[in-house]
Amino acid sequence: MVMIPPDGKKPYKFDFDRFRDEQTFHGFKKLNFINCFRDPSMLRDKLTYDLMQRVSVPAPRATFANLYLTIEGKPREYLGLYVVVEQVDSVFLQDRFGNSDGLLIKGEILDDLEYRGDNWEKYAHDYELKSDENTSDPSLLIKFLKFVHQSSDEQFAAEI
Repeated sequence: MVMIPPDGKKPYKFDFDRFRDEQTFHGFKKLNFINCFRDPSMLRDKLTYDLMQRVSVPAPRATFANLYLTIEGKPREYLGLYVVVEQVDSVFLQDRFGNSDGLLIKGEILDDLEYRGDNWEKYAHDYELKSDENTSDPSLLIKFLKFVHQSSDEQFAAEI
């Protein structure tokens, strides 16, 4: 879902290998330019990712950038200040974990991590499988959600 505020400042995703396979920009296949629609301070995303990294949680790198659009024959247009966030993809996995294997899922905006039973179809609407569906196992997410909801406090503390 793309969130565009009333002032029209659009978010952007730069996909460097969309037309030429394996093309990158400083090692990145994709970068996200976030408009911070719901954060007038423009600090929440950047500070959250920095905090996660500080406590050794694998998190995307983020920075700030002034974004300009240049079209031949037209004056350069300032689009605004953006938070630039690294795409969580195979490049991210390789950098943080030394390989790009495993399960990578993008969750839609959810109120909680609800356990809905053992059938993946009950989750597929709210969770997008981003890793190779032939080699990754979405039942791992289901097992995790079941564990979160059904383990005792002691079991949760010991196994999380």
